[in-house]
Amino acid sequence: MLENIFRYVSLLSIRGGALVLKFLLTVFIARFIGLETLGQYGLVVGLTLFFPSLLRFGVLQNVSREFVGHDKLTLSSHLVSYFICTSLIYLIAVPIGFFIFEFVNSNQLFKFHYLWLPAVIFLEHLISDAISILNTLGQTLKANITSLIQAVLNVVPIFIYYTFSHADLNAEDLLRFWTLGNLLCIVFVFVIWARQHIKLNQTTVSMSWYLGNLKKSSYLYINEFVSVFYAISDRYLIAYFMSIQFVGIYTFYLQLINAVFTLINSSVIQGHKSLILKGIHAKNIASVKNTFKKMTIESVLLMFGMSSVIALLIPFISHLIAKPELLEFINIFWLLIFIFLIRVFYTVIAIVLYAFKRDRFLLKNTVLCISVNLFLVFFISKYSDLYAVPLALLLSFLIGLISCLYLYKKVVENA
Repeated sequence: MLENIFRYVSLLSIRGGALVLKFLLTVFIARFIGLETLGQYGLVVGLTLFFPSLLRFGVLQNVSREFVGHDKLTLSSHLVSYFICTSLIYLIAVPIGFFIFEFVNSNQLFKFHYLWLPAVIFLEHLISDAISILNTLGQTLKANITSLIQAVLNVVPIFIYYTFSHADLNAEDLLRFWTLGNLLCIVFVFVIWARQHIKLNQTTVSMSWYLGNLKKSSYLYINEFVSVFYAISDRYLIAYFMSIQFVGIYTFYLQLINAVFTLINSSVIQGHKSLILKGIHAKNIASVKNTFKKMTIESVLLMFGMSSVIALLIPFISHLIAKPELLEFINIFWLLIFIFLIRVFYTVIAIVLYAFKRDRFLLKNTVLCISVNLFLVFFISKYSDLYAVPLALLLSFLIGLISCLYLYKKVVENA
């Protein structure tokens, strides 16, 4: 019992440290660089989520379900094959991305050189995949330590540089530090973690293995791609309907509540994911039900408790960074709390359905959610400016949750 409590507190503390650093970076950008740059930063964060989902092709999600049953040599070969194929995909995608960037950025929405963007996206992709694999293998503590080290390497050098130089920073400077930090984190992952799971002298690279899983991953691929687009579309819709400064305001509140969700997802939800997979693999439905119940209760209580504490701190934070205009849109934060409470439920149920290989349903449900979301955004935007996007997101997530809950009950009853 005491060992479980210690492990749980350790996970929360480590992951919480990483999120505090990222939050401090958000505060730093808002206070010393400006809300417009914070808006650009928020859009880039969205791209680091979008393009990995686009170029991952659903393969990682598909093969992850089998990792728990692999021997070490097979696991090593599959991991090396996966990461080599991923790197080759980026070699093709980066030149294509240049032309897309030039077209989209004709109005100078992004004020930085193109090459920093694929560098950040590619390295974020590798690190996020490494963390995901660690979670799948049940090594949640190592996954959270990796996240903390990444946050330290990304954020602390910016603070040190600004403290001693007092130089005016811009979006491109942030991307430079981001790239350097991620490179150092990749070195850490390879030296500390990869050597345990990857035996290069005994590993064979198999393109046919990757291509074979590519064919099996179509539903997961489309679902992941659409899901990420659904999750990040809010900031781009605000940029389209309003301005980059409003994206900065929205990003400020989004980063606060998303930090809580990320903490819960990494320490609670992902921590139980391997138990769900093992329970289904062993056909132990009672274990799956108990894990699901425990995961749901812990996640909802943490989301409600931590978001309530943050809400009390917002006026102080607004005064600290000298941005009183943030308080004019405090209702955005209340809406986001409800959205992410529903998203916690949705994520927990979706993981169980994913473990039961209900990929086609998850895809259809995600398409339904994003269709409802886009329809509502264009409808509500006629009557409510900045609140249109989160209101639409709230209602569409609620619809997705109800349909997921209905299928979950059927799947568990028939298992």
